[in-house]
Amino acid sequence: MPHDLFAAAVHGAHEWLRAVAVGLETDGLAIAHRALRAWSHVVRDRIGMANSAHLAARLPELPRGVYYEGWVPSHVPVHRGLGEFVEQFARAAGIRKDEVGRVAGAITAMPSDRFSPGQLNRVFAVLPAHLSGILCGGGMDASLPIDTGDANRMGSAAQEAHRMLLAEGLVPGVRQH
Repeated sequence: MPHDLFAAAVHGAHEWLRAVAVGLETDGLAIAHRALRAWSHVVRDRIGMANSAHLAARLPELPRGVYYEGWVPSHVPVHRGLGEFVEQFARAAGIRKDEVGRVAGAITAMPSDRFSPGQLNRVFAVLPAHLSGILCGGGMDASLPIDTGDANRMGSAAQEAHRMLLAEGLVPGVRQH
């Protein structure tokens, strides 16, 4: 009997799907696969090209293929508000919007257990706190800020942050000629 060249890749994918299924408290590998795909794509599309490649490098072979499926690097990062982010995840995972925090948190916990300590935290550091909160199992709390994607608001916030850093002497000031 010839050796199955893909057996190890299939086995690794099944291990991940079973771990996701356990986290989701289901026996359905198809449910786990759909949820893992949704998580992979919403994270991938939001963290930018370099972080995305860094995260994908840590995935097993077949989940890495799912991660990259349909990816257009020139279209990332995609800036969505909290509502759009949750809606996209729910639609892709085939779940209700009120289930997104629980499902996303269960999936986030699984690679966190398999990656180097802090690895996923470094990737999530580029996300707004309310999006990483959802991915870590939080709900859509009304007290969380909602990223509207307003370029003027983000530009103003960046300018204010720069002014604060200048005031604290943490960034060299601009020289006047």
